[in-house]
Amino acid sequence: MASSQPPRRRRLDSGEEQQPRGGCLVVGALLGIAAGVVIVFFVVPPALRWFESAETVPYGETYDAEARILSVTETARVNDEFHVHLDLQSNRTWDLDESAWTLGVSTQDDDIQALPPDPGIPETSFEFELGEPRELLLRFSATDRADAEMELLHLDDPRVTFELQPGE
Repeated sequence: MASSQPPRRRRLDSGEEQQPRGGCLVVGALLGIAAGVVIVFFVVPPALRWFESAETVPYGETYDAEARILSVTETARVNDEFHVHLDLQSNRTWDLDESAWTLGVSTQDDDIQALPPDPGIPETSFEFELGEPRELLLRFSATDRADAEMELLHLDDPRVTFELQPGE
């Protein structure tokens, strides 16, 4: 009987040492960071706004919270504009401009953005003294339809919606 020797293993030399493969981890980390940034800036704010719904102020009522008092006193269509008159008082600083206001009308789905202040009409100015009541006139471009009615006035900060038509 022949002596059995274990088979010899030969080592094949590829001639190159294998380098660590960390490139996939780096690319994965960068893609994860990019996805996180997109989610934080584009997904989270609308989701938070959905959870934090606007407070609705019924027709003829006054909003009195966050050191601010607001009430709609009059609405009217004047030529090619919708006008909303408010009594306003703020007891804390407030960075307010026309971009904070939108108007919902009965004949269209999209809200109408407020027009910028008119220097010739002081009531349209967003400058006001702290603690001093004043009238604010908001102007919006009217639709071509004569049957359009103003339904809701939206304010972004604080999130408040004013009903402009009496309930049934």
